[in-house]
Amino acid sequence: MNKKGILLILTGYMLVATSCFKSQNNPAYSSFFAGEISGNKKIEMNKINIDTITLTNVNTSYLGFSAISGDSIYLIDKLFCWVYILDLDGQLITRKLGQGAGPKELDLKFVDSFCFLHDGRKLFVGSSLDLHLYDKNWNRIAKKVIDWRGEYTYTDIYQIDSPDPAEISLYGFEYEKFKIINSFKHPDVVLVPIYSEHKDFNAFVSEDYYKKGRIMASIDIRKAKVVGLNGRRPPVYLENKYLGHHSFYSFTLTSEDEIFITHEIDSLIYMYDYDFNLLRKFGYAGRNMNANYTPLTTNFDINKIRHLYFADKPQKGYYEELFYDEANTLLFRSYKKGNKQKVDGLQIYRENVLIADVDVPKEFVILGYIKPYYFSKAIFDEEREQIVIYRFKI
Repeated sequence: MNKKGILLILTGYMLVATSCFKSQNNPAYSSFFAGEISGNKKIEMNKINIDTITLTNVNTSYLGFSAISGDSIYLIDKLFCWVYILDLDGQLITRKLGQGAGPKELDLKFVDSFCFLHDGRKLFVGSSLDLHLYDKNWNRIAKKVIDWRGEYTYTDIYQIDSPDPAEISLYGFEYEKFKIINSFKHPDVVLVPIYSEHKDFNAFVSEDYYKKGRIMASIDIRKAKVVGLNGRRPPVYLENKYLGHHSFYSFTLTSEDEIFITHEIDSLIYMYDYDFNLLRKFGYAGRNMNANYTPLTTNFDINKIRHLYFADKPQKGYYEELFYDEANTLLFRSYKKGNKQKVDGLQIYRENVLIADVDVPKEFVILGYIKPYYFSKAIFDEEREQIVIYRFKI
C-alpha cells in the first residue's frame, strides 16, 4: 500500500471534519455503465508455475517501482532516482540517472511516478506537478511544471461550496495508484488517475463525487497542461455508502486507445473507447475474496478513516491491477483476497471469457510480458532487505 498517498489523502480530508454526508438527487450517469454484461467462463488452467527472482547487486532505498520496456525490466528508486536495467533473470545490466542537476541526472527529490512513452522517451513526475522528460539515450529533454488551472486556482476552488465536477482545479493526482499511461494515438498525451479532496466533494462525504466526479485526466506533456477530464466510478460505491478507502481503480490501454478499467470493489471490468463511450463490460468475482466491506457510517471521522485504511482494508479482498497482452489477446487482473488468506489471486481473460483464476503469492501484482515470461511488479521488503520479482509462463 502506498502510505504516502494515503497520508496525503487523509491530510486533505481533515479539512472536512465538520462536514456531513451529502445525498442529492442528481441525474443518472448510466451511459458510463449501462448495458448487458458480456462474456462467460471457460476455465483452461487451474494453476500456474511461478518462479521467484530475488534481486542482487541493487543498492536501493526500498522505495520504488518497476516497469517493463522492450526486453528489459526496469527498477526505479524513488528516493535515489536511480534506474536499474535488468535482464529476464533479474541480473543487473546497467544503471542510469541518479539524483542531480546534470543532463543525465534526475533533478528532483522524489519520483512519484514514471512512464515509458511509445517513442522511447521517458517521463518522470515529481511531487510538485513537475514533469521530467528524457530521450532514448537518457538525456534530459525538458523540465516543466503542469498548468493545472481551470476557471479557478487550486486554492480558490476550496472557497466554493458546490464546485463544478468538470472544473480542472478541483482534482489532483491520485497517489494511491499513481499510474501513468501514454496514449498510442496521441504520443504527447498521458493519462493519469485523479481524485478530489474538496470539503464538499470527496470520497467520504459526497454522493455527487461518485455520480459526477471525474477519475482520469489527460495531460499534454509538451504543453504541460491538463487537456481533458473523464470517467466515473460505478454504482456499486453508492450501494455501499461510498467506501472512500476503496475508491481507487486500475486501467490499461490497447493500441487503439481503448481503455480497460477495474475498480477495487467491482467484479466487472469496463472497456471504453478513448472518449469514454462504453464498449462492453464483463468479468467475474475473484475466488475466496473477503468482500464484507466496512463503510464510514458516521459523519467524517479522521480516526475512523485511518482505521479503515491501515487496519480494515488489509483484511479485505479487492481488485488491484490490469495488464493487457495484445499479442496474445489476454487481459490479466490481479486481486487481493484479504490477509486471512495465505495467497492472492490472478484472473486471465481472453476477449470477454474468463479462462483462469489462479492462486499467486501474497503481494503478487501483474506487471507485464517479455517473451516467454509474464512478470509481477517488484516487491520491496525493507525489513528483510530484499526485492523479489515473480515470473511465469503460459
